[in-house]
Amino acid sequence: MSKRVIVISYTSRDVQIIDATSNTVTATFTAPVTQTVTFGGIICMVCAVIVNPLNDQAILSTAQGYLIMDTTAGTFTPLAPSFPAENFALNPLNSSAPYIFSPAYGQNEIQILNLASNTVSSNATLGLLNPNTVALDLLTNFGVSAVAGSATQSLLNFSELQNTPPMWTASNTLVQITGGCSAPPAALPMLAIGVPVGTQKGSNDVLFSAQPSGSCVAVEELPTSTFFGPPDISSIAYGYGAMPPTPDGVAFSNASDPNSIATFTSVSDNKLYGLLVDANDNWIAKINLVTTEGLIADPFSQTLPSGVNIGLSALTLTAPVIYLPTTQ
Repeated sequence: MSKRVIVISYTSRDVQIIDATSNTVTATFTAPVTQTVTFGGIICMVCAVIVNPLNDQAILSTAQGYLIMDTTAGTFTPLAPSFPAENFALNPLNSSAPYIFSPAYGQNEIQILNLASNTVSSNATLGLLNPNTVALDLLTNFGVSAVAGSATQSLLNFSELQNTPPMWTASNTLVQITGGCSAPPAALPMLAIGVPVGTQKGSNDVLFSAQPSGSCVAVEELPTSTFFGPPDISSIAYGYGAMPPTPDGVAFSNASDPNSIATFTSVSDNKLYGLLVDANDNWIAKINLVTTEGLIADPFSQTLPSGVNIGLSALTLTAPVIYLPTTQ
């Protein structure tokens, strides 16, 4: 796998390639995009990117649909016509039909782009109004989509995905998050799924979400293996809490963009972390998602409908939150 970073900017058609070993820009390629699209006040030309780890190609979500970019030659290949998306997920592990999981914001539907057949299917029956963010757990085929400015989630069992264009279906459960950091409950639509490795927290998978333009964050402990039928929310543990102030004493506020959240498993300690970028782009919050002091506490007995306050703001020297400045 190449040690490269793919960089995009909402207001530009350019895609830059950074050599991560030398920290230098090695190439700039211009995507064939001439239009813009607006998502909740955010205007973009190239709106999101994911690198397919199986072939090192970059998949771009643009104002004019999806493009596949050869990161070496800099060539662009359009996929079948689809709605733009500001956030999407990729399943490259389905050997017969790798696919893109794409929220069609403004269209009240979710699209599946089959990369093998280059076809698009839609589903507008999930009960989501203007879905704008999605996440996938590739180990369990658990999918989730959520709505901007709402605490509504659609939980999906993609092990039972049936995709016959122009329609796709999968067992699903619609849930309204009822626990939050303020009253009424804070909406938590930005989503990222993390999968711990090694012995840390066993094999539990975690959904990490954040309140756009607010300080609330939440986690859900998801199924640890594939399952049958719609997801059972009674088996999903849920916790939430408010972010502490940043080191300069300013109240932390999440960005409004679903691309400003991520999860990763550290190669140094095998622990699962969540990342958030604050609304002013001054700080990156690194949050230990698997710790008895923080988000995931043992025992963690509350279930999704009720929730439990995880007390994230009650920090100690072993606090799970580390703030990293974006500039030195």
